[in-house]
Amino acid sequence: MLKHRTKSIVLITLCATLYASLIALTATIPTPWGVGHFRPAVIIPALFALISSPWTAAFGAALGTQLGSFILPTGLGPIGSLVSGVPGNFVGFLIYGFIVHKHRSWTRFIIGTVVGTLVGNYIAASGVAFWLTVIVPKWVEMSSDALLLTVFGLTMFWEVTMVPFILIIVPPTLVALRGLENRTIFDLNLKPLFHTKSENMAVLFITASFCTLYLLLTFSPLGAIMFSKIQPLYAEITKIFTLMCGISILIVYLINSFKI
Repeated sequence: MLKHRTKSIVLITLCATLYASLIALTATIPTPWGVGHFRPAVIIPALFALISSPWTAAFGAALGTQLGSFILPTGLGPIGSLVSGVPGNFVGFLIYGFIVHKHRSWTRFIIGTVVGTLVGNYIAASGVAFWLTVIVPKWVEMSSDALLLTVFGLTMFWEVTMVPFILIIVPPTLVALRGLENRTIFDLNLKPLFHTKSENMAVLFITASFCTLYLLLTFSPLGAIMFSKIQPLYAEITKIFTLMCGISILIVYLINSFKI
């Protein structure tokens, strides 16, 4: 039991360290609402959920984002992170991990990625709104509708900029690590993802949802309302990532469906 706990602590520490380090690489990139990070680094806890356990990914992601809040000049700072990034990362990657860890189909990987990051990002965005209205009253003059739209906007931006990186980078990294199977003391789960035709409709629905969101943001009043408080360049970048998110889901799934 002690040996197992020691291994878990080492893996959590490794996950957190790698996560915080990669966060630092992109943390200074400006974001549309001026808070939070552009964070491709989510590939780290996403990978650890597959090769270790949901709890390793959850604790590693929470600790990593908290470490990042101490060393980075951006974000809400260490205390603000406790009500936004920390719970968002913990819950999001715990959900993702439980969906993808044991039943390793491509569809569950896609669903877990979308659902886990969506829940985690919503928690983080709600925490940001709480911090900037109740603790640090920077947004206190916002109307309730504007605040809700901002929470939705933050959630959407983080979602569409995280999902493609996880889908495109994590699977080939998992394949590359197969050479470590039975060669480490950590009993890593390096089994490949498998394809199931019976789940095709779920993937098509998720793809259609992101593409529909792109159309609404581009050709309906929703986009003008959503992006009224940010620079036009950020609005266009967010729209592009929304479309990329839907397309990347479909492409990744189709490429791997032809491998059976």
